[in-house]
Amino acid sequence: MKSHILLFFAIIFLVATNKAKAQDVNQVSIFQDGIEHAIETEGLQQLPLAKKSFSIRFYGKKYNPVTQNFYPTQIAAPTDLDQLRYFKVGTKFSEIECLSSGTGIATYSDGYKSLHVQNYGHHYLFYENESSKRINIIDQEGEWFKFEFRIHSIERNDRKIILTSGEVNEIYLAILTDRNQNEVIDDQELRVVLLTLE
Repeated sequence: MKSHILLFFAIIFLVATNKAKAQDVNQVSIFQDGIEHAIETEGLQQLPLAKKSFSIRFYGKKYNPVTQNFYPTQIAAPTDLDQLRYFKVGTKFSEIECLSSGTGIATYSDGYKSLHVQNYGHHYLFYENESSKRINIIDQEGEWFKFEFRIHSIERNDRKIILTSGEVNEIYLAILTDRNQNEVIDDQELRVVLLTLE
């Protein structure tokens, strides 16, 4: 009888652990000073940060050269809050000007050097290998990788601004991972956040 009870609790533990892992792969967070701030999927979230470097962390898969699927996460950083109204569940990418075809912001082979703050374009983040990447791997859960997009500066109006300069007070972000690759914003795929730098 005692072994049946132990087996029962072992099964409950395994089920709970697998559910937690499934939920974790949908997690998006902002990381600064050793603290990860989870970003919720409901509405606009405001998060105060210090005026210094931070990272956006999220889960995804590596680029698959056989299927040529990039499994990208796309991040838009519009210049004003009004632009974020277009980002909502049920909206097709083609209906959002900064996500439509051909609006990915060009980058270096090893990734973006700054967060580009503009209304017409988005960061197209993926990882293939150490020589072809736009983000860094910081952890792995089976086929899922925890990625990090480090931000030390922004580029606005063709001007690079280091975050520690104190010139940047707010950053608007729409963070989107199209898990089912249908080019529609579905539930759990979008995070919208206003970062207030203090």
